[in-house]
Amino acid sequence: MALAYIEAGQHKWISGDQAMLILEQGRIVRTLGLATNLDYLSDKSSDPLKCFSMHILQTMSQHTWTRKADWSNDEYGYQIVSNFSSGGEQTLNILSANIHTRLIVEDINYLAQANFIRPKSSWKNYFWFEITSGQLVQSIQLLSPFDEQLELVYLSRIARILAADKNTQVNL
Repeated sequence: MALAYIEAGQHKWISGDQAMLILEQGRIVRTLGLATNLDYLSDKSSDPLKCFSMHILQTMSQHTWTRKADWSNDEYGYQIVSNFSSGGEQTLNILSANIHTRLIVEDINYLAQANFIRPKSSWKNYFWFEITSGQLVQSIQLLSPFDEQLELVYLSRIARILAADKNTQVNL
């Protein structure tokens, strides 16, 4: 995918087949061109991903976020609750380098009965933040229990983090 636009705090990524992911602070908040699209999320300003700082990441305690979601195919007004917790520190090997991260796990639950039969009403998302900078470097997100997982790796952020680390080491 290529970053097509940055507008009003949203990063809009487009694929070769014209599908689009719209992200805010690393969270997919809307999709276009998929079999089932996420059309709307309420209360995005309360998303804990928007207010995690390195201090919060290091002393992670439970955070909760409640919102409503609409999907294409007449799926409207589903109340969803997420509980965030620390998955601990992990080292990712990306671009032939070890990236030290803190994993944040989001446990997600539907609170209302779905309009259609669903095999499950809960799922997990995963967000890896680089320890020193606090930047999100990777995520695995499932938008709903009836979607496929989307794995996002922010190679340009990782390259900038690695370049900054090399500059720091050289200047010492």
